[in-house]
Amino acid sequence: MMTFLNFFLRWLAPISTFRFSYGDITNRVMDLIDYEQNEELIDIKKKAEESGDCSELLEIASLESAELSKKNRELRNKITELEDELATAKSNIDCMTQINKIEDSQIHKNENNDVIDSVISAVKKAKTDFSDTLIFLEDALDSAIDSPYKQHEKVYNALSAMSDICKIWRNKIQSGERFGGFEKLFSEKGFTYKAKESKTAKSRWENEYYIQYKGNKVSIEQHIALGAGGPDTCLRIHFYRDGQSNMFVIGHVGRHKTNTKS
Repeated sequence: MMTFLNFFLRWLAPISTFRFSYGDITNRVMDLIDYEQNEELIDIKKKAEESGDCSELLEIASLESAELSKKNRELRNKITELEDELATAKSNIDCMTQINKIEDSQIHKNENNDVIDSVISAVKKAKTDFSDTLIFLEDALDSAIDSPYKQHEKVYNALSAMSDICKIWRNKIQSGERFGGFEKLFSEKGFTYKAKESKTAKSRWENEYYIQYKGNKVSIEQHIALGAGGPDTCLRIHFYRDGQSNMFVIGHVGRHKTNTKS
């Protein structure tokens, strides 16, 4: 009977994979196999007990323990894989949601109707318009020149939102009031704010997440995420908050920086 059931399972398994999971019949066959294996094991134990063969009982117990340990490791690995997949899926959903989210009433527009036909033109205009809140480093200009991101006006609007939020942050510091955090403020403007990168990314690609500013090594891991996918539909604005001047220091406006998912 066991031989037939194993053969039947091998025959059904390739069919069930088309649904990316075992079918009902396959699951029943697997349950039956486990049941018969369990019955067979119980019978072996009973005979060993009757014969007083302790060595065989110990061997059976050892095999059962090894099998349980193996299944436990497999489950832990599967849980880790699923958690990684879920985190990636959530990140992609967040990015795609922001692509489709438009809140014109809360985002500065290009009032002078200046032509913004590239990422670097958006950055140059923002550098002029928001000089009281945003400092653009040379690396930010270089990364903007290199970026093929297509939604140029959106880059300007994101920098405009950053200028507004910098003013709110500055006022809270100067008044001594409690600051509620950046994630909510950027979300209200229609943008996604990320405070940190993974420790792995920062340690393996340190040069991408740290800059030299006023003689100090500072982190620019916090960033605004625009879009997802390839460099023409995905852009990141990395910055540092200067607590002395109360300004945002823009260190990167361009392609997605290297991380464990790149």
